[in-house]
Amino acid sequence: LRMAYPARSPVDRIKCAGSVFAVRRAPWTAVHILDPLGREVVAALRPGDDAGLLIPEPVEQLRPVPAPEARKALNLPKDGRYLVLAGGIDRRKGADLVLGAFELAELEKTDRLLLAGIHESAIRHLISSRYETFLDSGQLLSFDRFLTREEFWLALNAADVIAAPYPAHIGSSGIIARAAYLGKPTVASRYGWVGEATQCFALGLTCDVTNPVEFASAI
Repeated sequence: LRMAYPARSPVDRIKCAGSVFAVRRAPWTAVHILDPLGREVVAALRPGDDAGLLIPEPVEQLRPVPAPEARKALNLPKDGRYLVLAGGIDRRKGADLVLGAFELAELEKTDRLLLAGIHESAIRHLISSRYETFLDSGQLLSFDRFLTREEFWLALNAADVIAAPYPAHIGSSGIIARAAYLGKPTVASRYGWVGEATQCFALGLTCDVTNPVEFASAI
């Protein structure tokens, strides 16, 4: 529900106004909502109405895999600590921000960043032009391809910390839900549902991911 989030442009403001109008006028009896922030807006717009029903994030509860086993299955180095960003590796998900913060963070040489999923062309260019040294040293590991369901799950299980640096994500996040299920701490954006859920359920640390120093410190 975009209306639960700050409007960032005139087009967003028009969309939000349309959503508010629709919520007030819609003849709902029950609508299931994933986003608690969206549920709060619906409750405020329709006081006394139980039309907006909060439901949990639906994620597959596959068998957790021990990190050493997951790393072995993916042919990753077994030692060190892993920060993992999985899924679409693009600027919308903050891939550029996590790269910049990882570069600034005070880490050991065996601490690694795994980017697991198809990379946006801008991220490929960023890695080749600025972060090749990290690739050569093995601190940056890049799986720039479509991941099978099993590989995606193994990548999350290989992590010590799961990254969710989405700078302006609208709505809930399956990655956050999977991290919670696996008991993996997250380093996440403070924005929206992602930040709210991470803080409310003590799932990890949140920060202003657009501030490289603050993000690096959180890592």
